[in-house]
Amino acid sequence: MSPVVRLDEEVFNGLKKIAIPLEDTTNSVIRRLLSDAGILPKEGAAESGNTSASLERTSQEALRLPLLQVLDEMGGGGRPKEVLERLGQRIKAKLTTHDLTKTSSGSVRWRVYARWMRQRMKNEGLMGGPSGHWTITEKGRSFLKTKTRP
Repeated sequence: MSPVVRLDEEVFNGLKKIAIPLEDTTNSVIRRLLSDAGILPKEGAAESGNTSASLERTSQEALRLPLLQVLDEMGGGGRPKEVLERLGQRIKAKLTTHDLTKTSSGSVRWRVYARWMRQRMKNEGLMGGPSGHWTITEKGRSFLKTKTRP
């Protein structure tokens, strides 16, 4: 039997912000965070009852920097379709077979991950723009400069 872990509301709400809707469980989000921290092996250790957790996929977090770089190269923003096309070209070598499969709604998985990363970065103030136009904010440009300095 697995141990019961209680989370306070703030921690649970934080986990929800980085979860992939209709795919992740609390366990799979925590597993991914522990994998990213080097505490657990990267993707592949299956979570009981969740077959998608055992499939190798690109994390949303891996899209953060390339997405900001694409927006910056596009002069600060663009339509989602154009942004995603350029992002796909930039990250194609890193995409896994699972990333290229389609969800039940017919969307390519990596594009879904990118849209959720966009929402996370919008919540963090790194991206903005109305529906139909993605933009990098000044905070996003500052973040980008700190991550791409030689």
